Amino acid sequence: MEILFLGTGAFDYQPGLEGQYRDKFDCDCRRSSSVLVDGRLMIDCGDYALNSLAIAGVKKKQIADLLITHTHRDHCRPDLIEKLAAAVPGGLNVWCHESAAAFFPESAHYAVHSLRCGEPEQIGGFSVSALYANHRTERTEERPVHYVLEKGGKKIFYGCDGAWFLTPTFYALMHAGFSLFVFDGTVGDYDGDFRICEHNSIPMVRKLIVSMKPLGVFADNCKIYISHLAPSLHAPHRETSRKLAAEGILVAHDGLVETV
Repeated sequence: MEILFLGTGAFDYQPGLEGQYRDKFDCDCRRSSSVLVDGRLMIDCGDYALNSLAIAGVKKKQIADLLITHTHRDHCRPDLIEKLAAAVPGGLNVWCHESAAAFFPESAHYAVHSLRCGEPEQIGGFSVSALYANHRTERTEERPVHYVLEKGGKKIFYGCDGAWFLTPTFYALMHAGFSLFVFDGTVGDYDGDFRICEHNSIPMVRKLIVSMKPLGVFADNCKIYISHLAPSLHAPHRETSRKLAAEGILVAHDGLVETV
């Protein structure tokens, strides 16, 4: 599987996105978090997702399925989803947890499909499972989710926006043997930030990895990334990358392509 990180930022966009980095990627000027898998399955379509597709040279018409983690605007913009869907021959399939389905307006260009946590769905050649995330939205009935994608014996976990792991989610991750694991990394390398109730800091990610390794969550060659970084809470990308690489933690950046 090929994973293109279209955006790796949290909701504290930097001014450069409207200036010198309007039409190019930058490691420190991060766009709204989103990934594209095998050129056809996209996760999240927030504020800068279509801009990221254009910079990466990806044609909107090649995207058949869109997974939505939750309805915060940096992850889900119905107006941008409409623009994306209008370019897809035959329309776009939008997938979300059943609690978020009512959020989307009716459209002639996309169809909304509901997912239940822990019940895998075959989507465009992938086995996709939604798992509960420790996050919230203003819509109290909504349950944000993480995603597990499996294809050809390889497994990817994408968990941006959410702190630690809820118990049912953690049990689902045990002994899974992931080839690629993407942690939320919103908060920087320090303690004492109030956001840890629903976002990870780097110290939290370190503790999670230590606890998860003996439980078979990661395959022997698993690539462990953090994404969804808030630039205002982190050291510059290159500094963070150098430091964490020594610990086996990779730092995603906009435009990064990874293969498993």
